[in-house]
Amino acid sequence: MIINGQDTSKITYSTSYLITDAKTNEIVLRFDTVEECNFKGASSVTSYPTEYGIEATDYKYKNSDTINARGLIARRSNNDSDVDLIRNQLKLYQSGMYAINIQMKSGLKQNYTLESFEIPESLDNYSVLEVSMTFKEIPKFLQQQNRAPSNYDTVNTGIVQSGDIQ
Repeated sequence: MIINGQDTSKITYSTSYLITDAKTNEIVLRFDTVEECNFKGASSVTSYPTEYGIEATDYKYKNSDTINARGLIARRSNNDSDVDLIRNQLKLYQSGMYAINIQMKSGLKQNYTLESFEIPESLDNYSVLEVSMTFKEIPKFLQQQNRAPSNYDTVNTGIVQSGDIQ
């Protein structure tokens, strides 16, 4: 992939976790190491107060799974462009709806999108670029081929996803 005029396939790192494009399987984010990677599955439970002074629970629904990862790249005198490239890749993948696969020790997690990232800078991490990332699962129904709502009758169709997943 070319980002800001630089071919990302030419950069070599040793990787323990891979973050790839879901459509092309191209590696989109590479780190020297991934220090931490956590998978979280969650549900929400609806409840309402009753006249007995307790809450009644009547429904539960699944939330999108999330993955939190912390990647590190050693800052060396010859890799300033690699560090800038990672920053640009993070901005690109966070700004749009890109489907990403994440290869973890526990297996391949498919169809996630980069929700947020943080690059903390302190005396403790002066010699490394540390990136904390949060990925959120894209629900299965959003992975289907989306249609342009302007081309179809909207009567009896319900909610239609209009944005394409890249």
